Amino acid sequence: NKADDTTILSFNNIFSLLVDGNREIWIGTLGGGLNKFNISSEKFTRYVHNSSNDGSLSSNIVFKVFKDSENRIWITTLGGGLNLLNKENGSFRRFQHSPENKNTISSNMASTIFEDSSGNLWIGTFDGGLNQFRTHAVRIRIKFHQRHDAVTQIQSLAVEQPQLDQQLGLVGVVGIEDFGGEDVRDV
Repeated sequence: NKADDTTILSFNNIFSLLVDGNREIWIGTLGGGLNKFNISSEKFTRYVHNSSNDGSLSSNIVFKVFKDSENRIWITTLGGGLNLLNKENGSFRRFQHSPENKNTISSNMASTIFEDSSGNLWIGTFDGGLNQFRTHAVRIRIKFHQRHDAVTQIQSLAVEQPQLDQQLGLVGVVGIEDFGGEDVRDV
């Protein structure tokens, strides 16, 4: 696909779609970053990783595009962690793993995201388990299963009960598992 052609998608392999209420479709691609399609103008806006710009998308492999209850757009990426889009200027705030800081996301292989009734985000990763992100405190609490056989390669989060505190289903590479408050520890 041509880099300067705003009438076509930046990359043909799509991982995630999000239709928001503003006549826009957000498209996460496997190598072409994030695309926003404006239904009215029929044009694409592309958001891609730029290694010389810390405000760009952290990785062009977008796994999930998610809109939270405050209408913020969050992007999970493979290799780049979690991103929050600033809609005003098109820049991104990156939330990435840092071995020196226990309050960072547990892995940059962020695969899925879910918001609970308290406004907390839950981020599943392919190799770091489950993370709880308290958006109002801008702080990440890492949640892991205590059991050694727990699902750590999380691909999807599914809620069985109206309240996340009651039950969360983790869908991973090695199976499906229930996740409750008794299974977690703070790091």
